Amino acid sequence: KYKPANFSQNGMPPKTNAERQKAYRERLEKDKPSKYGELRVKHLEKVKENIKKKKEILTEEEKQELRAKWRQANAKRAERKKRPTLRQNTITH
Repeated sequence: KYKPANFSQNGMPPKTNAERQKAYRERLEKDKPSKYGELRVKHLEKVKENIKKKKEILTEEEKQELRAKWRQANAKRAERKKRPTLRQNTITH
C-alpha cells in the first residue's frame, strides 16, 4: 500500500512545532505542576522585560539612542536594497 512520504506510520501528518510545544506543556502541567509553574513565571518575566517603553516617557538621551538605532537600521536596509540579489539555481540562456 502506498503512503506519501510526509505521513507517519499511523497515517497522520507529522505534528507541527506548535502542536509539539502544546503537547509538551500539557504533559508538563499534568505530570510536574511545580516545574510548569516555574517555567511559566520565568517566561512571563522575560516577556515583561521586553515590553517597550512608550516614546513619551523616555528621557531625551534614551530618545536619541533610539533614533540612532533607527537610523542605523534604515541605512542597513537601504544598503541591502541597493545591492543586487544573488540568485541561485537560475537558468540563463
